[in-house]
Amino acid sequence: LVPLPVPRGRVHGDFAQKEFVRGCQATADVACFESNALQLWGVGLAQYSRVVVLDADVLVIREFSALLKHSVHSLLATFDHELDWHSFTTELSNVPVVNSGFWVVAPNCTDFRQMIALLEEGDWDGGGWRRSRVGWGYGGLVQQGILPYHYHKDALAAGEAMVKAPDLPGNMTVSPPSARMKVLDRSVYDVIDTPDLQAAYTSGAASI
Repeated sequence: LVPLPVPRGRVHGDFAQKEFVRGCQATADVACFESNALQLWGVGLAQYSRVVVLDADVLVIREFSALLKHSVHSLLATFDHELDWHSFTTELSNVPVVNSGFWVVAPNCTDFRQMIALLEEGDWDGGGWRRSRVGWGYGGLVQQGILPYHYHKDALAAGEAMVKAPDLPGNMTVSPPSARMKVLDRSVYDVIDTPDLQAAYTSGAASI
């Protein structure tokens, strides 16, 4: 069995600790954030240049080798704008949570150690990670919030801002210049049936 990257006893912060094991049995199970955090191991597989992490229910129907050759950004992923309440402003968050059903990462041991330390610290609540307004939402305690926080924290610290958009053809989020994440087109990668996607498909702006 693959060991848990962060067992429950190592998470500090009262609120984070309770949420980390909410719905868990005596040991981690599939409905538990403690086991969901297994995806973070992908960031630590530094023997590889790129690692693809995906949920077991993802159906791959096209090749995506171009993502494995991308060398500019450390993370390639889609945002989960539905968990941002479809707010394409910074009113609710500075950066949305990602959809962790499919993401590609350039593994790096330093990044991995920093993410594990962040989760263990447990400074997470309605203000997101470390009151950054990044990472608050379902799954935000683990990779759905840790990834956007980690790969945008330097940009936010520099005062750079994101311009949010639905991430469909011709209407993509404009990331802060120093962000280490590339935002993927939601009509191509980790596709979920949403009203925005249906409208883009109906208008001919997107093909599925």
